[in-house]
Amino acid sequence: MGRFKDGAAAKDFLIARITEEARLQSVPLSAIELRMLWFSEVAGVPADWMELNEQFDREYDASVYEKKITGLIEAGYKRAKGKSAAEVNDWKDAVRARQKEDHYLGVMVDNADLNDYRVLKSLMGPIIVVILILISILVFPLIVRH
Repeated sequence: MGRFKDGAAAKDFLIARITEEARLQSVPLSAIELRMLWFSEVAGVPADWMELNEQFDREYDASVYEKKITGLIEAGYKRAKGKSAAEVNDWKDAVRARQKEDHYLGVMVDNADLNDYRVLKSLMGPIIVVILILISILVFPLIVRH
């Protein structure tokens, strides 16, 4: 099933990794930016969350913030890949478990490129074209002969 029992535990893990990465890179995160990592519009959140969101909207550019956090997520995941397979599995489990709940953090996680096969995926189109060309070069002469 994975390490995380619920989305909250997964979110705790991801936020801990994001703040650790920010510390390691000396990327400042304001108190509002840190609190926004926890933000959710789902029912049951404290009243001041909406005030926090309004303050954030007034004082911050959401796209700049999201890019900043997305970069920290990507760097943290890359750092995990350099540590151990267990750490990578924890990241993957947290990302999966987090998807079960609706949180602002999910926007940044979903925007982050956490795919281990990114380079292969980007090359798939050209590889397929080359294979089709090679097949046509090899097969066309056989068809013409008969």
